[in-house]
Amino acid sequence: MSGGMIVRMVDLVLILLFGFIGVSDIQIKRQIKIPGLKSTQDPQSKEQHENVFLVIEILRDGTYILKVGEQAIAAPSNPEALRADLRNLIRQFRIDNKRALVVINPEPDATMQQTIDVFDICEQEGLNKSINFHLADQLTDEGKH
Repeated sequence: MSGGMIVRMVDLVLILLFGFIGVSDIQIKRQIKIPGLKSTQDPQSKEQHENVFLVIEILRDGTYILKVGEQAIAAPSNPEALRADLRNLIRQFRIDNKRALVVINPEPDATMQQTIDVFDICEQEGLNKSINFHLADQLTDEGKH
């Protein structure tokens, strides 16, 4: 092949490439929503809430301890009593313009079902929640044996 023929082939390939790019449907198919303020909200108009950490400790005997910070405020003995106490606390927080951030803190010997029950109650009540597992403690304890 001569040099002129190679230039023509490269030219043809580039024309086809730009043609395909021009007619192709290039758009973003999926967008990842980044946590934070919604773009439709004005940050100045958003009410400011004081965040309060509400800790729900799950004991191995099936009872619970509700704490605001380090202060224990209730000890419900079953999930329905826990739900009632949570509703009362959330109602009071809303009056005081506070927002509860729930930390579910199961004892290492508590059953998984108890943790799931508390998680479901928080979900049904529309609470922001997190589960504090003690994996680091268990790993260091296993290493000692």
